[in-house]
Amino acid sequence: RTAVWYGDNLAAMEEIAAPLFRSVVKAGAPFKDDGKIIKFELVNTSDIPMKLSGGPHGAPAAVNVPARGMAVVTADRKFLDEPMPYSVDNIITGSNSVLKVEISPAKK
Repeated sequence: RTAVWYGDNLAAMEEIAAPLFRSVVKAGAPFKDDGKIIKFELVNTSDIPMKLSGGPHGAPAAVNVPARGMAVVTADRKFLDEPMPYSVDNIITGSNSVLKVEISPAKK
């Protein structure tokens, strides 16, 4: 069970990388909901920035969550009921693969 941290990147097998990501990146409950869009915070408690890409239509295409920081995500309200799939570009899980995650705002 090995993970390698170098610069702003992490290399690990998915079975190690996925729980690690879930333990350090948390989505808050929406602080804005106008009936069409929602806004919520994505908080990163790790020392590694998280670089998300490949977001679905109606959500940000990319989200960069700084190390020990947060980003505000603005998305269609439909994502209260369905997760937003992303690739974590700086968590490498294989020779040509990166970690795939799903982000959902917390329930109020």
